Amino acid sequence: MNAGILLLSHGAIGACLKKEASRILAGGGEVSVLGIAAGDRCRDLGTRLKNKIAELERGGGVLILADLEGATPCNEVLNVVHTLPPGSRARVVTGLNLPMLLKVLTYRHEPLDRLAELAVSGGTGGIHQEDVAEPAR
Repeated sequence: MNAGILLLSHGAIGACLKKEASRILAGGGEVSVLGIAAGDRCRDLGTRLKNKIAELERGGGVLILADLEGATPCNEVLNVVHTLPPGSRARVVTGLNLPMLLKVLTYRHEPLDRLAELAVSGGTGGIHQEDVAEPAR
């Protein structure tokens, strides 16, 4: 059974990444998005996260890709996953970016733990620094 996938982000970042991934992968599969607006109350956020995880948990667990480690959405989801009911499984990976999402969607049939590993490798593997020489004058 496939893991559910939740993009957790500030504002519309997750929705934009989902849209682009769907365009690149011609559909890309089912992904749920929860964008947190400025001023959202943490109490409400915890409830929304619990409900969303319960909705996505269909026996394969839930992979949560959060945009920014240490920020309110990520901190709140970490609190929530530690209180999930018995039998529920979730993994949280931070640093959400397009290469990460594309890797996850490409291999979405993998089990939850492997999918989390692929998310990390896709996210970090998409980061490169190119040394570009100054143009000749």
